[in-house]
Amino acid sequence: MKKIFIALIVFMSCVSHGEEIAIIVHPNNNSEFTPDNITKMFLGREKSFSNGEKIVPVTLDSSSELTSHFAKEVFDRSPKQLKAYWSKLTFTGKGKAPKKLDNSEEVLALISSDQNAIGWVEKSKVSDKVKVVNSY
Repeated sequence: MKKIFIALIVFMSCVSHGEEIAIIVHPNNNSEFTPDNITKMFLGREKSFSNGEKIVPVTLDSSSELTSHFAKEVFDRSPKQLKAYWSKLTFTGKGKAPKKLDNSEEVLALISSDQNAIGWVEKSKVSDKVKVVNSY
């Protein structure tokens, strides 16, 4: 019970300190983005943007608190549940997990250089080199 209480306090402090998550793409990506298709993009259920280009999803390493927040907000799952989901798809040959990067700076650099990439970072770290298509 004590661990749950501590985890809740850590989560609330992240949220209360403005750790909002921004879903980002390259500025030239003019596709349509809805919460539903964003979820599908990160789960490998949607393979192409509305402009017809192949989707290249990227995510942060699953060990961060921010990743837990992202998993809960976007997928209503824990990072552990997402890992199991991707393990099953990878094992059966039906999908490939998003590329995992170590930090937000790497995500920003990749998204700003790849017109087919979609990822997420802390909203406070967004620059004009990327475009925000949704936030949580």
